[in-house]
Amino acid sequence: MRRAVLTALVAGMMLCAANAARASTWLVSNSGQFTQGSLPTGAQCASWIRSDGWEPRPENAFANSWSAAPSAAELAAFHANPLNFQSGPPASDFANVDGNYAGTTWQIIEWAACKWGVNAYDLAAEAWAESEWHQTTLGDQQWNYAACTGGPWIGWEPWGGCWTSFGIIQEKASGFNTMPMAATSTAFNLDFRAAFWRACIDGDEQYLYNETPAAGYPTYANATGYQRYWGCMGEWYSGGWDDPGSVSYQTTVQGFSASRPWLNLPNSQVGQIAITSPQRGQTVSGTVQISFVMPDGGDPLACYACVAVDGGSLGCGNNLTYSWNSASAGVDGPHEITVDTASCPSNGQDQEGYHAGIWVTTANGEGMTE
Repeated sequence: MRRAVLTALVAGMMLCAANAARASTWLVSNSGQFTQGSLPTGAQCASWIRSDGWEPRPENAFANSWSAAPSAAELAAFHANPLNFQSGPPASDFANVDGNYAGTTWQIIEWAACKWGVNAYDLAAEAWAESEWHQTTLGDQQWNYAACTGGPWIGWEPWGGCWTSFGIIQEKASGFNTMPMAATSTAFNLDFRAAFWRACIDGDEQYLYNETPAAGYPTYANATGYQRYWGCMGEWYSGGWDDPGSVSYQTTVQGFSASRPWLNLPNSQVGQIAITSPQRGQTVSGTVQISFVMPDGGDPLACYACVAVDGGSLGCGNNLTYSWNSASAGVDGPHEITVDTASCPSNGQDQEGYHAGIWVTTANGEGMTE
């Protein structure tokens, strides 16, 4: 197993001082054990996290860095009014959400899970279900102006629609006052999601008390710690309490938590392939030429390569240069370019090879908000 359970992290989750209003709450260790205890601080969690340099998503580099940390003004606006809907958790439940961490994608997942007392593998599994760990993921496209607004956020774009879900965990901009941080900062995105999950576990999702679950499932009020934990996972997807959509989502996340598909991703630091143009962090506009280099010597894991932008394929083959109309990205800001190689088919199947990724910033006059 590439990822070892952080013994010190788990132990610390059980022992350290609270960072939330409750003196004691349900905590879930990375081994899946439920116990009563106090939440650690973000700083304590940061001090417990180790690194082996594993980063399967190098394209998250900027969003994972201190450069993407929310500003004081952004945090103040968020803390004053975190949500855009009624009967949700109180603002005080989000007082400690700050995105104040930088590291690899896995480290940030560990940090957010530790901070809010949930299992890191479960949070990682949800991030896999939502984005396969890509912070630049845009989701839930809408074509109605009303669906493209919420609180101070106005996402309507000149092309006649908008994206409403952002980031590694796909936070809904119309429901949460988390923009632009949810789109630009991996740490903030995961910090908020874990805090929202915690608020639900602690019984603060007031509207859920009126929701009717599917047959055989407990109500929100009567759910045990384990039932509340997973029901609150499903609520992120369906908005309801243990309804069919929620139950299906729980099953999906539980499956990923058990199989941990992210462990099969290549370690991109090996450097067998490299994107040579554009440069990491470059500001681009119009038509962009994407170029990369492949291994010499007929490496069997580099028979061909597939190029994608924000998960959308530009093509596969033996070409080393592809053209991308950057205006087609829809919104200006960070976007990821990835190259993945594979072996030629053997027994009807290709084998995944190497991965490279960078982020660039588009500047085509297409704002994320108006």
